[in-house]
Amino acid sequence: MGADIYLSIYRRTWLGIALGNLLRPERLEVTRVVGRRRRWERKVVEVSATAKYVRMSPRRCRAIAREVSGLRIEEALAMLAFMPNRAAEAITKVVKSAVANAENNYALDRGALHVSTITIDDGPSLRRFRAKARGRAGLYRKRSGHITVVVEDR
Repeated sequence: MGADIYLSIYRRTWLGIALGNLLRPERLEVTRVVGRRRRWERKVVEVSATAKYVRMSPRRCRAIAREVSGLRIEEALAMLAFMPNRAAEAITKVVKSAVANAENNYALDRGALHVSTITIDDGPSLRRFRAKARGRAGLYRKRSGHITVVVEDR
């Protein structure tokens, strides 16, 4: 990591220091201004990834998502790897995609990431018919969903 230029927190000058993600200006925000003094705090960066039209019932996916949200990335991926459900594979792919987005687009450290939220929304349902008694047709739905994983840097 080379020497990067950052805005000094205390003075309006530029410093040539390499402190990684901690002091980048886009990672800091002014939370309170008192007179001429500003108070800077570290922003929590949220990165998301979405898988759309996953051919799986959202209700089945939500049961897995509840178990994983709030965990560190390593713990979440380890837990998903040993779950026997088919939904765990789909959620694993989206979690890995969100982590890759955080590392490549925002230069975040993988060790500091947590799964903030996992939302599973209803997608379109495929309507199919099956033969029933007395010559009737019964409707059944093949449901799909959209999986969104939000990862945050703490």
